Amino acid sequence: MGINIIMGIAKLPQVALYWSSDDYFGNQGIKKVMSRNRFEEIHRYLHFNDSSVEPARGTPGFDRLYKIRPIFNSILGNCQTKFKPTKNLSVDEGMIGFRGRLSFRQYMPAKPTKYGIKVWMAADSSNGYVLNFDVYLGKEVDGRRRIYGLGYDVVTKLIRPYMNRNHHVFFDNFFTRTKLLEHLEVNDTYTCWTVRCNHKDLPPRAKNKLRVGEKLVHQKGHVVFTKWHDKRDVSIMSTDVSPLVNDLEVNRGDGAVQKPVVIDLYNRSMGGVDRADQLREYYSVGRSCYTCKWYRYIFWFLIDVSICNAFVLCNYHRLSQGLGKVRQLKFRTSLAKQLIGGFSTSGVSVVQSSKRRKIETFLLEEGMQVNILLIKLREGKGSVFSVRGWVQRLLKVIP
Repeated sequence: MGINIIMGIAKLPQVALYWSSDDYFGNQGIKKVMSRNRFEEIHRYLHFNDSSVEPARGTPGFDRLYKIRPIFNSILGNCQTKFKPTKNLSVDEGMIGFRGRLSFRQYMPAKPTKYGIKVWMAADSSNGYVLNFDVYLGKEVDGRRRIYGLGYDVVTKLIRPYMNRNHHVFFDNFFTRTKLLEHLEVNDTYTCWTVRCNHKDLPPRAKNKLRVGEKLVHQKGHVVFTKWHDKRDVSIMSTDVSPLVNDLEVNRGDGAVQKPVVIDLYNRSMGGVDRADQLREYYSVGRSCYTCKWYRYIFWFLIDVSICNAFVLCNYHRLSQGLGKVRQLKFRTSLAKQLIGGFSTSGVSVVQSSKRRKIETFLLEEGMQVNILLIKLREGKGSVFSVRGWVQRLLKVIP
């Protein structure tokens, strides 16, 4: 893990270059920790669940995330319990880049990462701490019909652990549902979201064109619709801002502009998930060039989320103690060194070479030739039982 964190900081086009003999590419620290063959072998056999007992498709208990489910649930549980969020939360979607074959792979042309695995995320708006997340597995994957739509199900699932705590939730027009608003309001959770002017629950005046600086406000119950024209029309629905609040005065190049408070609040609070994505992209761990399994992409996403959340908690604690923030580069470097913990193959190689000499001496004393034994094993002539017998004899003789 420590090596992968270092690779995320000092990126090279090929993994093999970290073990290169070229002084301009080879990383001496990584070379001391582990050989290239050992590193690749660990990644080749990296698994997180027992595939031999995986439920078949169409049978009870079938889970598309079965291969990653144990570690997925473990990290998700820690993210939900290790931090008490502030008032404002944001819900948005993220992408794990993946171009392989996968039933729930998504294509989103408007995103920087166009192909991959879609992840719904809820994050703290003030610092980007990821509070909850879920992988989108496709339309009605569990066989249940969505009564109020996908947006309703996503937001309620992500925000459920934080309901009845007077949180303010911000999301975009993809999740806009009237039933969602009513459900959250009943559970003492307030909302603010963008909405399209052709939404069926809006007043007829919502489709009117506005001139620069004009504002339209309409209230129904606790729901306030606000439309304002700056460079273009912006429409917001909210239950957390009173329509009687005075507008803000914002300085522009051509003079001061009156900006509605609700739009300013949305702009400041909607970026929690974007902030989390930004933290992950700086020094992301895991590399697509040495893995093609989809569940490993999710695994490295989970590791990145864990590291970024730990980084947020570290700075949160330091600020509470009156200390300054630490930069993510320094935090990841310190974390990698602690995970490596001074481990080095240089000390292990001496022990291995000593045992190898003892094995060769033992075989020669027994009248066996080492080369003949190795040739038989490589050609497949040595049976499993004979190899097991030799191993048992060696373990008895060699301490």
